Order: sequence, then structure tokens, then C-alpha cells
Amino acid sequence: MLGQFGGVKPFCPDNMNRLFVPDATDGRFPALACMPCGTQQVPVLVHGEVPEGYVCEVLEECRVPASDLPRGLVGRDSLLVNGSVPFVSMCTFLMVPVAAIEFPEEWYTGIRTSNTQLISDFEYYLAELGRSDRAKQDVQGGKDPGGIAGVFWACAGFMAFIILLMVLYGT
Repeated sequence: MLGQFGGVKPFCPDNMNRLFVPDATDGRFPALACMPCGTQQVPVLVHGEVPEGYVCEVLEECRVPASDLPRGLVGRDSLLVNGSVPFVSMCTFLMVPVAAIEFPEEWYTGIRTSNTQLISDFEYYLAELGRSDRAKQDVQGGKDPGGIAGVFWACAGFMAFIILLMVLYGT
């Protein structure tokens, strides 16, 4: 699954040489956090902890210069493209040292999305996807316009047009 549900299955962070399997029994994760990079606070979703640090998903598309990356970031040089790291467009999942992650208190106040709401939104998305597929089939009459029959009739019509032109201008 892509999008907001991508972190529920095993994945390999960009700077880790092994598969990370999220622990569904660890109630601390996933957790919203930030990775300070110079003056930027890059929002991340922490999916779990490994001996080297936290496994995080970058939530905002941004470019961070090499000089602003957190100290101790494993595989830092392999993430660089032209002197900076293009988060989200290239790097999504990262293993970040524990000291380089902050949990700002103000990010946890106010209205937040619940698990029930996420499940409801996902079910709605799947239902809408099914409805739009059925609507496309109804508009097309249940027929595939690009199928063999459609191609045959298009060719037959074109040939009839050519023959008609030959008859009209041939005499």
C-alpha cells in the first residue's frame, strides 16, 4: 500500500542495509516527530526503534543541504544529490539517531485524526474507487472500446471510406 498506509508493512529504509519490520505491539509508534535540520523542522513519522536509532518516514517534500543534516546520520553521503538530500522525492524512509529526533509538545495538542477515522477514510476511498470503475463501464456500455471488435470496425470503416473515395474520384 502506498501513501499514509505504507509504513504498516515491512520496508527497507534508504540508509539501512536490512529490512525493518514495524512492531505492531509497541504502543509508542507510530508517532509524529520532527528532525531539526538547520533552521528547518522536517516533520517525520517515527515507525519504530532499532539499536541504531529511530526508523522514520519524512512527511514533507523538502531539500536539506548537507551541512544541515543531523549529526550521526548513517549513510549520509549516499543520500546526497548535488550537495543536498531531496526528501520525499528520493528519500522517504530513514534511520535517524535518537538524539536527532524531537517530539514537540505543541504538535500533540488540538484535534487529531483517530485510527477509526483513518479506517473510515480508507473504506470510503475503496468504495469510491469501485463506484468510479462501475460508472466508466456503464458509460461505455460494458464494452471495451479498445478491444478487438473496436479495432476491426474502425479498420472496416476506414477501408469503406477509401473505396468510396476511389469510386468517386476514379471515374
